[in-house]
Amino acid sequence: TWSLVAILVLGLAAMLGGWIYLQSLYRGIPSLPTNEQLWAKGREQAIEFVDRDGETIAIRGPRYGRAVEVEELPPHVPQAFIAAEDKRFYQHDGADTQAIIRALWTNFTSGETVSGASTITQQLIKNLVLTPEQTLKRKAQEVRLARELEERLSKDEILELYLNRVYFGAGFYGLGAASRFYFGKPPEDLTIGEASLLATLPQAPSRLALTNNMGDAKVRQAYVLKEMVNSGFISQADATAAAAEDIELAEPP
Repeated sequence: TWSLVAILVLGLAAMLGGWIYLQSLYRGIPSLPTNEQLWAKGREQAIEFVDRDGETIAIRGPRYGRAVEVEELPPHVPQAFIAAEDKRFYQHDGADTQAIIRALWTNFTSGETVSGASTITQQLIKNLVLTPEQTLKRKAQEVRLARELEERLSKDEILELYLNRVYFGAGFYGLGAASRFYFGKPPEDLTIGEASLLATLPQAPSRLALTNNMGDAKVRQAYVLKEMVNSGFISQADATAAAAEDIELAEPP
């Protein structure tokens, strides 16, 4: 009997200790910014020179794309980013519990951090609200704030915010800026091949920059196209055609 009591007491003590530790991870967590602050946070001043037709002539400072609305894009454009970054985007609540458990197991068995399981919502929180440090405390706060954001915004609103704020390398922020810089066209006109190439950039925007490393970007593109097929976004024939598409980069203005 006493042994059962001892086990029960130790179990309760362990649970209490775990709860206290978990709460310590949230100490100092920042408040979630307003929607307007999320759109403006971290944006530096920039000047864009346009001609009489509204075409960009030159930009001084970071290149920010003109606001893109998800409903105006061809379905394959946002789908390329979902396939590349967060395949269960429309199923999770801001943090993908299945992916987190899978990542923890992968990291444990490999003995190093090889997977972070960050959703699109978590990436927004990490880039716009928190610091990029790799700690358990920062990760726990990221998960909590991501779930708060999902309670405030719809999935399409979160995806829209992501596409407009994500960094594409070479000083370009937002899908609109990257689309015009690399392909000389608005995002609404992107082909599957072009969209899947742009979707490779958020993971490693400097290393995979299309102007400097098209070879590695094409390797990553093959993965994006495969995941688009696996997710039912496009057919295998579409993926094959997109991989073979003759990609022409735009000349600088």
